[in-house]
Amino acid sequence: MIAVKIGAVELKLNKNEVRDVQRMQLEIKLGSKDSAQRSADIFMRSAYGPQVERRKAAVRALGLSDTVAFL
Repeated sequence: MIAVKIGAVELKLNKNEVRDVQRMQLEIKLGSKDSAQRSADIFMRSAYGPQVERRKAAVRALGLSDTVAFL
């Protein structure tokens, strides 16, 4: 597990989750929040077991919705 600070929130994520969160941050930075939200939806759909709470916290810290909106 890797400790990552997103804004004021510090989370412990695995390396693949960190990579996905960094990609979403880049999408937001480039001005494509809709694309970042789609990525967050995919990120949340692929979660299972203990990953769900970690991923919800990471997505919320990015300022995105943690509910699946795009189907």
